[in-house]
Amino acid sequence: MIGHFAASDRENYGDLLYPVIVGKMLESRGYGEELRYYSFLDGPAPGDSGYTITRIKELLEAKEKIVSALLIGGGDILRTDTITLASHYKYIYRQRIGHPILQWFGEKYLKRPTVVEKFLQQYMNYSAPGPFLLDQKDFPGIGSAYFCSCGAPLAFAAAEKSRVRDVLENAAYLSVRDRQSREKILAAGVTREIHAVPDLIMTLSDFYEPARERSKGQQILRSYGVDTGKKIVTFQCMPHAGEPIDEIVAQLSHYRERTGAEIVLLPLGYCHADDRFLKRLCRESAGAFRYLGVRSIFDMLSVLAASDLFIGTSMHGNITALSYGIPHLFGPIRVDKAEGFLDMVDLSTDFKLSSWQEINDKADMVTSLDTDFFSIRSAQAKKEAHAAFDILYSSLSANAAC
Repeated sequence: MIGHFAASDRENYGDLLYPVIVGKMLESRGYGEELRYYSFLDGPAPGDSGYTITRIKELLEAKEKIVSALLIGGGDILRTDTITLASHYKYIYRQRIGHPILQWFGEKYLKRPTVVEKFLQQYMNYSAPGPFLLDQKDFPGIGSAYFCSCGAPLAFAAAEKSRVRDVLENAAYLSVRDRQSREKILAAGVTREIHAVPDLIMTLSDFYEPARERSKGQQILRSYGVDTGKKIVTFQCMPHAGEPIDEIVAQLSHYRERTGAEIVLLPLGYCHADDRFLKRLCRESAGAFRYLGVRSIFDMLSVLAASDLFIGTSMHGNITALSYGIPHLFGPIRVDKAEGFLDMVDLSTDFKLSSWQEINDKADMVTSLDTDFFSIRSAQAKKEAHAAFDILYSSLSANAAC
């Protein structure tokens, strides 16, 4: 039995897709045994994802081997800022433990442990330099550790490098999704082979057939009153501090007036409050933009596949668009993973907005490219992702035979 460990216990499109695609990749190569899904919070995965999560601490506390191998990834998980990672669970965990108002009151006025402190103690309190940086030598339950399609968003501090190096040197396999992550790992002193390949989610359209997903997506759009006879521009954004909502509304409204397009607002990260921001954007547009509050990751996938243009800060929204050969633009997100992805798939930084004021100019640029511009890059990126996973699977098979 193989295990898969990812941040798949919160409502975030890309994080929830990784276990699905890992399963598809294994199955397509002949793996027919159980794949067990691990994260911090147990229970059914959000987003109608179709798998059930086992709490990772059960595996880490085991005294003997439970899984022959543990695949760790993808996502921005090669990191040591544990408190920040725990804070991502602040709201979902507050709801899980119940009495959220009383919990908030106790934190604020009675100096009781915060919900983040409780989460850290209950779910992330184990010996590792970071919650996902698991050394196979320290945890008998995990067999061999395989890091797949991971990102390293931050440079490692000098005091952390030795432990991070040991974890990654001891792993059976290591692949990262951009060259920036590889450079940060090398700077930590890692000398083993590091595969830098496009994100695993690039293979999405190999498993979810484009024509079928586009047809399904159009049905979903029509159910929300969207005219699918028009050009469909799907927009997503999370509420970064000081996001200029008036500027976004003005740019999207201008594009709509110029082109006759339908502007669709699609939350992909409910855990990041995409929905709250996009609902406000809908109100500010006086209803001219269509808000699609779908919760299933497979409905999100279909809507993206039915789009003619995607603009958003979600990396996996952009990856999905490229996988289906759809023009797309990164919003002005303030992290380097956007540039890292663009570099890996042979797209320049022109495909990332410097500011929201560029929406119209950049949208005209990407939609004027040759019809096969994106599909050519998609095919190459998928080829590279599959080739890297073939290496991973060969190692898995060799270990299983031992």
